[in-house]
Amino acid sequence: MDDIDRRLLSLLEQGIPIQLQPYDALAKKIGMDVADLLLRISTMKADGVIRQISGIFDTRRLGYQFALGAMSLPAEIVEYGENIIFDHPGVGFVCRRPHEFNVWFSLYVPPMTLAEDHMHRLHRLSGSHRTLLLPAIRCFKSGATACAADEVWENEREHETDDRVPSRVILPDLTPTDIECIRVLQEDLPLVDEPFQKLAEGLKLGEVAFLQLLRGLVQRGYLRRMAAVVPFRRARAVSGATIAWQVPQERRQEVGKGIASNPEVCGCCQRATYPDFPYSIYAVVRSGERDECEALAREIGSKVGFWPHVILTNLSERKKGRLKYFDEGLDAWWDRTRKGLQPVFSFMGEVRSDQDTDKDQDVVDSLME
Repeated sequence: MDDIDRRLLSLLEQGIPIQLQPYDALAKKIGMDVADLLLRISTMKADGVIRQISGIFDTRRLGYQFALGAMSLPAEIVEYGENIIFDHPGVGFVCRRPHEFNVWFSLYVPPMTLAEDHMHRLHRLSGSHRTLLLPAIRCFKSGATACAADEVWENEREHETDDRVPSRVILPDLTPTDIECIRVLQEDLPLVDEPFQKLAEGLKLGEVAFLQLLRGLVQRGYLRRMAAVVPFRRARAVSGATIAWQVPQERRQEVGKGIASNPEVCGCCQRATYPDFPYSIYAVVRSGERDECEALAREIGSKVGFWPHVILTNLSERKKGRLKYFDEGLDAWWDRTRKGLQPVFSFMGEVRSDQDTDKDQDVVDSLME
């Protein structure tokens, strides 16, 4: 990549203009021919520098809930369990860690759905002995991270919640046409003079009407921008570990801010605690080596106090491409997996019955009142 490529990439990540000829506007801004600009973008895609150009949405505004899950899977079925988890349309990444809770994953669920329902279903399908739901309570540092869980930290600040209490269901004011538009905007924007025309044709809309619809999504806070998506591995070469500290309730905010201030910490937040997993402050760090993480924990401890901690390195990682909002496959997954439930072990310390997911609709209704 030369300096022009780097400037172009920076502009593409900031967002392309929502107008009839967005690439022409970018070319004029850089001072180059639009054909050369499209060729450079095509080359960056071929080289893996850019995954695609598509919509960047506000997950929270769309009504999605986020959860981090941790499972204790028996060694003889851990690979089976990972496959079950990874098959869920709302799971973004799965990683295996050298701990009793040996499989960790991220989960997104759409409006009118509780993350607890899906976590419970995954718990039963996978054969997990114990499953933890770890919502973010407070975010101290967010941004790009050095691990498979990068999307965790990019969205945590929007998904803060009370300790072990489901976050309030947000019902977005979206029409069926809005939702179809959101689905289309998640696809790669064509490298042609008038790319939005191609997308508009799929919705049987005129280009002007389609652009007005996009601008409306921006004004209402659902669509942040149309921008280049940089692949995870290109942006972050190191697979970082997670360090979690056991900090007393009255010190968590102070200690969390102190941990987040360390430059080796990529993301830091407070999460729910459990009697058998009492760690409250989580930090993703740049290093994935245990010795380096121990040294970093000692350095951090000298500033914020030496609290009991656990280092969670990644033995293996599996990460999907970008998750699809309003994925029609989620309902199909729910119906398909209803018949394959495994025996109940322990989900967040509770034993739940087959009727629990039906009862959870009452929780949804109460949250909407």
